[in-house]
Amino acid sequence: MSEENFHIYLLFGQSNMEGVGPIEPQDRETRDDVRVLQDKTCSNLDREYGTWYVAEPPLNRCWGKLGPGDYFGKRMAQETPDDVVIGLVPAAVGGCDIALFEKGAPIGTGEYSVPRDFPGGYQWLLDLAQQAQEVGTIKGILLHQGETNTGDPEWKDQVQGIYEDLRADLDIGTVPLLAGELLYESQGGCCGLHNDEINTLPNLIDNAHVVSAEGLEGQDVAHFTSEAYREFGRRYADVMLDQLDVSPPPEPTPETPTYPSGATDPDGDGLYEDLSGNDRVDFPDVNTLFQNTDGQAVQDNANFYDFTGEGTVDMQDVLALFEMV
Repeated sequence: MSEENFHIYLLFGQSNMEGVGPIEPQDRETRDDVRVLQDKTCSNLDREYGTWYVAEPPLNRCWGKLGPGDYFGKRMAQETPDDVVIGLVPAAVGGCDIALFEKGAPIGTGEYSVPRDFPGGYQWLLDLAQQAQEVGTIKGILLHQGETNTGDPEWKDQVQGIYEDLRADLDIGTVPLLAGELLYESQGGCCGLHNDEINTLPNLIDNAHVVSAEGLEGQDVAHFTSEAYREFGRRYADVMLDQLDVSPPPEPTPETPTYPSGATDPDGDGLYEDLSGNDRVDFPDVNTLFQNTDGQAVQDNANFYDFTGEGTVDMQDVLALFEMV
């Protein structure tokens, strides 16, 4: 698998990105084309830090549950070409302040279950991202955070700083940054007020986009239900897919027509007037085009027989060829 076909997505934030939804049997269904880079050594999961595994909840650390990343990965894999593998790189910590992920922030050493090798969340996320870059290409960043910083007007500037530092340190250009809304007040959410701050990000950060939480139900005042996490993950993926060109490359256009065999282009203009292949334009060429104008073989080679330049092959092209004889 080439680096270009291993699409990497960074996922960071606090508890809703970490995942607190009960894991149900349907969530254990895995795909070989969705992988996760383990963000902490976890003996209970038999996983080692910095090792790739087939993605299965919990994605984050040792004791997480179901989060949006699970179904984001599955949706992305469903909608990308078969030779693409999705790589998830999580670094989410329940209850954390956004400052945990600021470069050089003095919080996080030995706190929030961040591995002790790192002085904070930014260095932790950066190390994982750099490991991922050794085998793949970072395509986007997913964020869900804000409950701890609800209503803080400086939050959006902190997010901008984190994004710009990641861009510079990873040399990833303006990859999409997707920020998910918090549980709505109409669903009993405690922190829906912060959605006003989240929705300012696209005006502040180039290629930032908001993922709506409208209609998603909560299991408590801050966290979504398992079904809501599944839908939220799919929404993240749909927004990401809108920003990326993940369609298969077009089939190459043949340099010469595949029908009829031996046709030539006597004057070198890219149009094949000599359908019979006898190095001149004559009535047998006109007859061949006339007899096969509506046939699939001619239509599949229309760019070579569009003598009128109208983008199609029809009787007008037969007449145009007749006038060349």
